[in-house]
Amino acid sequence: MELIKFINIPHSEMDCWQLCQYFYREVFFKELPDLYGTAPKDRECISVVGAGLNIFVKVENPEFGDIVLMSIGGYPSHVGIYLGEGKVLQTFQKTGSAIHPLSKWKKSIIGFYKWPN
Repeated sequence: MELIKFINIPHSEMDCWQLCQYFYREVFFKELPDLYGTAPKDRECISVVGAGLNIFVKVENPEFGDIVLMSIGGYPSHVGIYLGEGKVLQTFQKTGSAIHPLSKWKKSIIGFYKWPN
């Protein structure tokens, strides 16, 4: 799978949830729900992530494409895409989208979630 199209997208163009939506659309040909009408400020992402939890199914053994929910600043406020082999695709304001080792975020991970549809 060619992941280069998901790398180096500026955070100003696509926040963490929008990156997940884009990934699912391009890779799985599925539309994730629009949990907000427009891109939120970072703190508003807390309510977006919380609103989506009841839609997804929590899994113990993540697979390629599962959503990784993380706690940033003590709140469940960040999501990424599990790529397998201990890697996660995510985006931050300073870096834009990038692939990072999941081990770097181990203490922040709340859980892995599968889109049921």
